[in-house]
Amino acid sequence: MARWLDELERAVAERVTPGAQLSVRWFSPRESRWMREDTVVGRLSYEPDAAPVRIDTLYDLASVTKAVFALAAVSFAHRDKLSLEGTRARDLWPESAGHPAGDATLDALLSHRSELSAWVPLFREIEAREAGTDDARARVLARLLREPLEPNGRAVRYSDLGYITAGECFARASGLSLGALIEREVLAPLRERSPTLALHYRPVRDFVSQISGDLFAPTERCAWRGGLVQGLVHDENAYSLGGECGHAGLFGTARDLADLGEASLRSLDGDERGWISREVLRAMTREREGGTHRLGFDGKSAGASSAGTLASASTFGHLGFTGTMLWCDPAARVAVALVTNRVHPTRENNGIRALRPLVMDAIVQNLA
Repeated sequence: MARWLDELERAVAERVTPGAQLSVRWFSPRESRWMREDTVVGRLSYEPDAAPVRIDTLYDLASVTKAVFALAAVSFAHRDKLSLEGTRARDLWPESAGHPAGDATLDALLSHRSELSAWVPLFREIEAREAGTDDARARVLARLLREPLEPNGRAVRYSDLGYITAGECFARASGLSLGALIEREVLAPLRERSPTLALHYRPVRDFVSQISGDLFAPTERCAWRGGLVQGLVHDENAYSLGGECGHAGLFGTARDLADLGEASLRSLDGDERGWISREVLRAMTREREGGTHRLGFDGKSAGASSAGTLASASTFGHLGFTGTMLWCDPAARVAVALVTNRVHPTRENNGIRALRPLVMDAIVQNLA
């Protein structure tokens, strides 16, 4: 553990992030069982009296939400015999008919091949105080539907808009909130093995007036919202839509993400336990033409990668803007989850880019 702990402690000392959680799951041939290591460093903020990070401190997982939501969406589609390739957004979200987003298939949305824009400031349609209301949500979604395509030959264009659209589609198809869908399809089946597993949204209207205390790591000081964001989603578009989206909004710990990563690797090994089958996960994580993004997950790029230099080419996972990551290496049978609040107090701090591959290489080298 020493080397990756050194990297984390150095990152805190150099103000890459106020603190962090790191969780590793790996299969030990010698022990013939899965092993685990959970580490915490630093504090919630740079204030001298800030509380230390705990193993149960909750972090905004940002775009790692996409991978968790995609697992739920694909599980639901498989159960409901809903074709990802044959179903278009307009089939599930009637209001999208006649708009560019409505023509996208579920597969294209979930694999970032819909030709929708990467990002636009949808949140500018409303005032922050309106977030979470039905009227505000309708106005923000109407703005999304007016957004034109950016044709690129169906190559990968990483798109928050695509995942917002997919979230709306699967909420309509399932009749559930996205939190309830993720709970039913992903989390509940895994609790026999991981009883503490809990990833959840923080709906804006339910929690905006509550003081989060030391349970949540703070993110950014946000001019649009008029202060420090803590315990509510950092992503402005997700906030404007009420906090429960396909592209962002989940909170959790590194331990939660690592448990989910281990479950994914176990499933690929054929140990499904009533969860997502090997065949479905293989289809989600297989390499695709046009870019590194698979279905719900990213892959390791050929050049510089946040997965480091030592992880295998079959490695899959996801990053989050707030400073989070999950990488799963089927060849090494190791899952690594790192969560930080590197955006505190400002998103201009980009030291996480160097930290991620250093931590990954330290872990893979140590376990080899």
